Amino acid sequence: MSAASIAVLAACSPGGGGSSSGGGSSPLPFWDMPWGSPGQAYIDAGKSITKSYSPSGDFPGATYQSIPWNNWLQTFSSAVSAGTGPAISTGGAFQSLQYYVQDAIHPADGVLKKLEASGKIGDFLPGTIDQFSYEGVHTALPWNVDARMFWYRKSLLEAAGVDVPTSWDELHSAGLALKKNGVYGMIASGGGGGNAYQTLLSIVFNNEGGLFNAAGEPDTMTDRNLEAVEFMRMLSIDGIFDPGSVSYSVANVNEQFIAGKAAMSILPPDLDNSLEDPELAADTLIGSPLASPNGTYGTQAYTSDLMMYTGRGDWDVEAVEDFAIYYLSAMEEYWKLGVLNKIPVLQSTVDLPEVQENRNLVKAIDEWLPVARPLFSNADQAFPEVNAVDGGQAITTWAQEVIQAEKSAEQIMQTLQDEIEKVM
Repeated sequence: MSAASIAVLAACSPGGGGSSSGGGSSPLPFWDMPWGSPGQAYIDAGKSITKSYSPSGDFPGATYQSIPWNNWLQTFSSAVSAGTGPAISTGGAFQSLQYYVQDAIHPADGVLKKLEASGKIGDFLPGTIDQFSYEGVHTALPWNVDARMFWYRKSLLEAAGVDVPTSWDELHSAGLALKKNGVYGMIASGGGGGNAYQTLLSIVFNNEGGLFNAAGEPDTMTDRNLEAVEFMRMLSIDGIFDPGSVSYSVANVNEQFIAGKAAMSILPPDLDNSLEDPELAADTLIGSPLASPNGTYGTQAYTSDLMMYTGRGDWDVEAVEDFAIYYLSAMEEYWKLGVLNKIPVLQSTVDLPEVQENRNLVKAIDEWLPVARPLFSNADQAFPEVNAVDGGQAITTWAQEVIQAEKSAEQIMQTLQDEIEKVM
């Protein structure tokens, strides 16, 4: 994934982005989310990669458009419905499933066959391709794994006289010790655009809980789920969980870490990339997966998808597949430039010196990827409705209620059950 300058997107796409020239008269609109940290550096790299695309034969070039995470689901849904969407995009981890059943997604099986024929299919890490297997087809291609993992401030734990927690009990004990120093033991971003629900669901998945049963039906009232929610309520009741987490943005969480007001959380793998002070970044480390009271390990993770659309009919499917194959091979540039700290899905990218020299990313790959679980965890396969759950308000409200700890675990989980049923 290489360099780029900006060109105005076709009228079908909001805003502008980098473009590459090609044989066709209608460039392929490529929509991408701001995955990296810092965001602009990632976007610039994405533009560069798109501009560097040299289409095969008479295929057209491509244009790059960055789509903000705020209201991302509505942005894509409106565009797909109106026939003004992209030819190919990244997006929410379950987006391709939702649009596949609306006949808006071109399956990725053709690309996979071409990769198999070229011998490149074996470069994918085990299990990553199958994340998008649905009723006999692959609705998308994997390109990174965005796992949630346990982060801590080394100096703050040392000042409190505690070791890095390796279990729920140790996390609670460390939180009480930190509290004596005026430091919160846990923090999350529960406000608009935040990801507190991912932090808290990671504790649920850590306990082998989940939102669904094997048939993919909402099933929140299980003993393992209630046990996890009760533990998180205890963190709030005991003053370990920063109460401001109910409304914090991601930026607020970073500010609290920087100020030394919070010492631990479960966050994406690129937290340290957002910390400009090298000493602070070196003090902010990934711990090992926590053991639940039942001796289980786990965390929430998204396998990010690269999906192709049936679209408006003004681009050739073969052309879109050609760009997809190029992008999969070129995307290692993000890791080479250090603008993306998500877990790569290709072994060749994992082997890059730039990845192997990043101790936090190596720990994420070695220890967290093996215990990572998708949002549809416990269901036999992914299903389209998961996208509406992931992009909906119910799961954000659930996280806020857990942090507030004003209701019982049973009440909180019953509300979530009712709300998920409404979108299923």
